[in-house]
Amino acid sequence: MKKFLAILLAVLMMFCFVISMVGCASHKCDICGKSGASHKFSLLGQEIWYCDDCAKAAGIK
Repeated sequence: MKKFLAILLAVLMMFCFVISMVGCASHKCDICGKSGASHKFSLLGQEIWYCDDCAKAAGIK
């Protein structure tokens, strides 16, 4: 029983680790190429990600 619980706990920990890594994926700015783009908009069904610097340069923010 202890071996089963240890394996179950290891699987659950691995699952949580994978989910946290996928959830924290950062986006790349489609305009300048920097990682960490935090804004997006859709244009004709295409998602476009942009960073704060590009938003300021375009006068969006």
